[in-house]
Amino acid sequence: MKPNPESSGNHPGIIDYKGHSYVFGFNYQLNSMLTNIHHERRSVCVEEFKYNPDGTISEVPWWSKKGVQQIGTLNPFIRTEAATIAWESGVKTKKSSSNNIYVTDINNGDYIKVRGVDFGKGAKSFEASVASASRGGKIEIHEDSITGILLGVCPVKTNGGWQDWRVQSCKVKNAKGIHDLYFVFRDGQSNLFNFRWWKFNTK
Repeated sequence: MKPNPESSGNHPGIIDYKGHSYVFGFNYQLNSMLTNIHHERRSVCVEEFKYNPDGTISEVPWWSKKGVQQIGTLNPFIRTEAATIAWESGVKTKKSSSNNIYVTDINNGDYIKVRGVDFGKGAKSFEASVASASRGGKIEIHEDSITGILLGVCPVKTNGGWQDWRVQSCKVKNAKGIHDLYFVFRDGQSNLFNFRWWKFNTK
């Protein structure tokens, strides 16, 4: 890969996974999308490549903005960490005292995108592990965009502690097939709640 001003260097890593070969590195493209001012904020990049017959690797083009194709779908019917994020706006992640990673600094209008979720024949309910020492809020569950079909709304009630995890649940409808999933966080205030994991159910 040739040098590019979008990166001050690279620390590439190569893996073979499920019949595909990938190279990882970094650039500043996400920072450039937010501001014209340079910050040393590196974003992980990945490209797929193929080995030559003799085992060598041809030159890989500079990291594309499109990225690689998803090679599998995500199963929403098992516990999924809230930090499973394809894209987000506004939120941060943090490590708890028990070394679990959770989503925090959640404000009104922030969102998380989860890519390629396979609901199969359908989901009927949703549950989330959350904690709030403020007034709480709600999680809007949308399909394919932040304004897409509303699958359900999960209320998050205050429970008096930022690490006092409780499971909140709600009914969902029209959750079928393969879609991108958007969790949009709503309430009139800031710092609504912490979000540890989520799961859909068929009942």
